[in-house]
Amino acid sequence: MAFKINNQWSVGVTLHINRSQLETDFSTGAACGFTQTTGRSRPGFSWGVGAGVGVLFKPSEKFSMGVNYVSEQYIQDYEPYKSEFPI
Repeated sequence: MAFKINNQWSVGVTLHINRSQLETDFSTGAACGFTQTTGRSRPGFSWGVGAGVGVLFKPSEKFSMGVNYVSEQYIQDYEPYKSEFPI
């Protein structure tokens, strides 16, 4: 969402919804040293969330500048791959 405060200033906020995928089945060879995960050729998916906020300053029609901050994105664990990531 964005809000125009006046002709020079605007602010905005956003919600980030993330979907991530991980598949490690390709790395099961003896040379790699990884063990087979419980995923068994199925990718692991996880969801996450974060936020952003920004400010825009426009002193003239031809010049503007802004700053944006994006928070850390909090992601769920990859359920089928807990054996690979014991943290």
